[in-house]
Amino acid sequence: MKFKVSSMRLAEYYQQQAYDSLNHLGKEYKEEINQQRVAYIQSLKEQGREKEISKLLPAWEAKLPQSEQVVPYAVAWCEGQLFDGRDLYHLRQQGDAG
Repeated sequence: MKFKVSSMRLAEYYQQQAYDSLNHLGKEYKEEINQQRVAYIQSLKEQGREKEISKLLPAWEAKLPQSEQVVPYAVAWCEGQLFDGRDLYHLRQQGDAG
């Protein structure tokens, strides 16, 4: 299957992915935090503390690591999995006339 993706669109895609990844805004980070949240809630349920979940969850979320240094969009860089190209699937599906 052939497809065209403009150079500009490709560059913008990777720049956004790099920015999201470095500033803990990306999909992978959110999925990881969600898995941890589910595990935390499950452990509370196993301890019989279901009524406390709504009180304990905000405190747990406040302890999550925060990005102390925000990397500006213009200088964000790609690393790790972003280099292998598998994340471009949705661009291939949409195509691009440019």
